[in-house]
Amino acid sequence: MYAVAFSEIRAADVSEKAAALASLLHRSFPVPDGFVVRRAAFDAFTQMGGGQETAFPDDVALQVRREYDRLSLGRDMASVGGRALDLIRSGRSETLVAVRTRGFSRLNVRGHRQLEQAIKECWSHAVDDIVVQRMVDGDRCAVVFPHPTRDGVRLVESSWGMFLLAGFDPDLYTEADGAVTERIGTKEWFLSRDTLTDRTIKQSVLHEKKKVSTLAPQEVRALLDLHRRAEEALGPRQAVEVVLEKGRPFILQVTTMQPFQRVPVDHAGAPLATGEVARPGVARGTVKVVRDASDVERIAAADVLVTDSLRPEYLTTTPAGIVVRAGSLYRVGKTAGVPALRAAIAGLADGQEVVIDAFEGAVYAAWPRPAGIGEAAPEATGTARREAVFVQDAGDLARVAQEAFPNRVLYRSSLARITGDAELSNSLARNGLTNVTLVFPFSSPEEVQAAKATVPLPGVLVDRLATLVLMDEICAEGVSLACFDLDALGRIEREGLSPAVRKLLAQAVAACRSRGVETAARGRPDLEDAQLGIGMRVQE
Repeated sequence: MYAVAFSEIRAADVSEKAAALASLLHRSFPVPDGFVVRRAAFDAFTQMGGGQETAFPDDVALQVRREYDRLSLGRDMASVGGRALDLIRSGRSETLVAVRTRGFSRLNVRGHRQLEQAIKECWSHAVDDIVVQRMVDGDRCAVVFPHPTRDGVRLVESSWGMFLLAGFDPDLYTEADGAVTERIGTKEWFLSRDTLTDRTIKQSVLHEKKKVSTLAPQEVRALLDLHRRAEEALGPRQAVEVVLEKGRPFILQVTTMQPFQRVPVDHAGAPLATGEVARPGVARGTVKVVRDASDVERIAAADVLVTDSLRPEYLTTTPAGIVVRAGSLYRVGKTAGVPALRAAIAGLADGQEVVIDAFEGAVYAAWPRPAGIGEAAPEATGTARREAVFVQDAGDLARVAQEAFPNRVLYRSSLARITGDAELSNSLARNGLTNVTLVFPFSSPEEVQAAKATVPLPGVLVDRLATLVLMDEICAEGVSLACFDLDALGRIEREGLSPAVRKLLAQAVAACRSRGVETAARGRPDLEDAQLGIGMRVQE
C-alpha cells in the first residue's frame, strides 16, 4: 500500500513517528485523524521521472486521494464513488491538512492538487514516510519534553500561533520535584491561517501580548499530564508537540529523544558564555560567527557555529557544535544534531578555540590538547602500539584517555548501554581523544550485527568459551580488535588455561589475523606474548 490510514497502521508498516501517532490515536489520545504516504510511493514516483512536474503514478494518486477524501467526507461517503461522490463533494468543502516529513512541514493544504504538490516538496527535503493530518485551527502551540541533561525534569515551551518559530525564545515552564516555574519569553512572531486564501502567514505579535504568558497554570498541568500518559503508552523520553484549539490540546508529532550520558570535561578558566542545553554533549572547535547565509561557506566540520538564530540552511556542513543566542531549546536541539546551547554570544569571537560543555551549559576557552593529538599514529613496532589501558567505569574514561594518549584505551561496554557509550566515545573523539575503542562481550555474530548499527567497528572482549569457538564468524562481521581476557578464560576450568583452552585460543588468534583484526591480551602477566602470539598487552 502507498497510503495507509492511521486507523489501519501497525508499527512495522511505517516510520517510528507515524507509528507513535497511530498508537496514541488507537488509545483515544487527542490526535487529529490522518494517514501516511509510505516510502514505497516515492519509489514508484521516481520510476516515472521524479521531477516537480511529474504526475503521480495512477495507483499512488488513487490511494492518496482516497485517504484525503476519507478525511474530508468520512469513510462511508468516500467509499460511495462515481457520480454520487462528486455530488457529495459539491456540497462539502475539502478539509485542510498538514503535510509533514522529517525536518519539513507544509500547513493549510487543501485539495488534491495542493496535497500532491506538498508531498513532492516533502520528498525534496527527506525521503521518508510522510504524515498527512487534519489541520487544527489553534491559536497556541507547545511542546513538552524531558530536560536534555537532568533526569526527572520536564520542560514545556509554548508560544502564540500554530508552530514554534525559530529566532525568539518561547515561554518556558520547568517542572522539577512536582513544582513548576515559569519564564516568559519574548514572542515576536506567530503563524496563522489567512481565512480568505488559506495561506499560512507570519504575523507580528501585538505589543501587549509579547510578554504575556501563553499558558495558564492549569493548562501547563494538563499538558504535563498528557505527556506523562504518552510516555506510559510509548516509553520514556518522549517529546510531544501539540496545538491548542479553544484550550484543548491536540497531538501533532511525537519524537523519542536519545538518552544522555554525562562526559567529564576539563575547563580552562572562567566560562566565556553560559546558557541552557539544547542538545547534550561535548564539542571542541574554532568559533565561526554566522550572521547570514553568505557566511555558511566558512563553516567546517571542526568549527563551532555561533549565530543569533539557527536556520536549517546554515547546516550544509555539520559543525562540531552550535551556540545560538535565541530560539526554542527543543527546535534547536532537534535541528542541530550536535552538542548545542542557547546562550549569550557577545563573548564569543571568530577564531577562538573553545569547548562547549553541553551538560553544564557553558562555553570555555579550550584546554591544551594532549601531546601527540593530531599527529600520525605510531608504527606497530613502537612501544605505544604494544600497550593499552582497560577501563570499565565511564567516569574514568576521559581522564584515562588523556593520560594514556596516544596509547589505546579499551572501554568495556554492553549492548544495553551502547547508545550512551557511543556518544561518550564520539564526544571524546571530537575533542581529539581518538584512542578509545569500545569492546563488547559478544558471544555470537548476531550480537555484532546489532552493535554495528551504533558502533560501526566495535571491539570484542573474549572472556568466554562461546566467543573463542565462534571467533572466525564474529570477526567476519567486522570488528576492529579482539581483547582476550586470559584471567576470565583461565577461570573456566580449575586448572587455568588448560591445553584445550589454549588450543581454542590459538585458533581464535589465527582467525583474527586471517581477518585483519588486531589482538590484545588482558591478565596473566606471567605469560609472554611469544607463547600466545598476541601483540598488544593491556594494563588495568
